[in-house]
Amino acid sequence: MLTNRLPIELLVDRGLPTHSEMVAEVRHKLLAWSPAVFAGFNSIGVDEEMLRNALFQTLFHPYLTSGTGCGRADAYGLVQTACALSPGCLAVPLKVDGRRDFSLASLLDANGLSSEDAHYAMSEVLGTVALCRRVKDRSPDAWQRFVRLSNRAAVAELVDEEQGFLLTEFYGGEAYHLAVVCIGMSPDNRQGRFCIDLDHDPDGWDRMSDDEVRAEISRKGTPLRRLRVNGAPTLTPLEEADDLMPGIDVETAREGLAATAPPVRSAQG
Repeated sequence: MLTNRLPIELLVDRGLPTHSEMVAEVRHKLLAWSPAVFAGFNSIGVDEEMLRNALFQTLFHPYLTSGTGCGRADAYGLVQTACALSPGCLAVPLKVDGRRDFSLASLLDANGLSSEDAHYAMSEVLGTVALCRRVKDRSPDAWQRFVRLSNRAAVAELVDEEQGFLLTEFYGGEAYHLAVVCIGMSPDNRQGRFCIDLDHDPDGWDRMSDDEVRAEISRKGTPLRRLRVNGAPTLTPLEEADDLMPGIDVETAREGLAATAPPVRSAQG
């Protein structure tokens, strides 16, 4: 209530829509916009899950934003990708510990895009749109990838059919690029994929017992990476990496790929 500046009177006002009525109205608007790419800031892991739960709780099909013809993407990943591909396209402030601050409010302030009432939803929406437009103008490669990988079918095709690709992960505001190859699907989620980091020697996996495979998957620093094809991951085909990401040792990745024939296994549990 403090964050969103909601008085108690609003929460008890019976003249306002019920939760069910609200969700139905949101659904109607999203369907009217469809097909579309639905995006927010840090939305894949937060807002999207809340929306899906709300649709399910009110007896609607929950996967509206990734249904036929629609895609979903996250502007949080977009700005981090843009800063990795086109350093200087955005001003990124630093936290007190020296790490880069990719929070929405900080990015908007640093780039002269902030407005008053930053905690109101519409203000954050307009700020996210402004950030996306700036990235589109200053880092077109990042923008094109953002739109392309919003489609889960396109992501699945890249992951399942490419011999290898770069997976970019973000920790502490920094981008880490891994050359990986997909070795199989998650046994309990058809959108999930297991990939192996080509920087690690794959020999020996075929000699492991199931228990040893589970232990290797679970340990810290495992060469096995997980991704969801419907989660708008940041991916780059190896043939594009030379131009987009100078400094990445793509040739070594190709050599590792040529020597790799990892077993496709299901790691239950």
